[in-house]
Amino acid sequence: MAAYQTEENPAQAEQENNELMEWWNSVKGWTEWNESSDFQEEGEQMAMEQAADRVYMAARVFVYLFNQRGASLQQRILELLSVADAADEFHKKTVSAAVGGGVASVAGSVTTITGLILAPFTFGASIIVTAVGISVATAGSITSATANITDTVHSNMDRKKVEKMIQGYQEEIQDIRKCMEFVQ
Repeated sequence: MAAYQTEENPAQAEQENNELMEWWNSVKGWTEWNESSDFQEEGEQMAMEQAADRVYMAARVFVYLFNQRGASLQQRILELLSVADAADEFHKKTVSAAVGGGVASVAGSVTTITGLILAPFTFGASIIVTAVGISVATAGSITSATANITDTVHSNMDRKKVEKMIQGYQEEIQDIRKCMEFVQ
């Protein structure tokens, strides 16, 4: 039974791998094996040999599963890293937009106050400056709010995407994890 590619013909290797997986799907856990095996003191060596055979077979299953799924698992990790990088870049841009909007809002507020203060001295001509200040402050506030809302929505979408990717990763690695626990 080959858990790794050998120089045998592919049909024979596939048959051996199928037999290996049949063993894995039917093997009892250690507790059940200990309870069902009635070893006497003279059978101690036989028990050790059977335990070693079980560990050897489980190690072969691990190698087979890891060879079969290793590239896919690595691809999933690369996809997760890509999503994380994209989310980080998007977050940086929205924070920059939110800060810019906040700065514009403050500048608009200062302009509005300045226009109001100057109104008595300019006989109302600075009311135009006040209107411009209100417009800039409003635009800045809208920009800041829009950036924050967009960041929140995008983060939620990324979170759902990551959760789905992690669930797929966990499903794919489940047999490998069980195999490692069995060997321990």
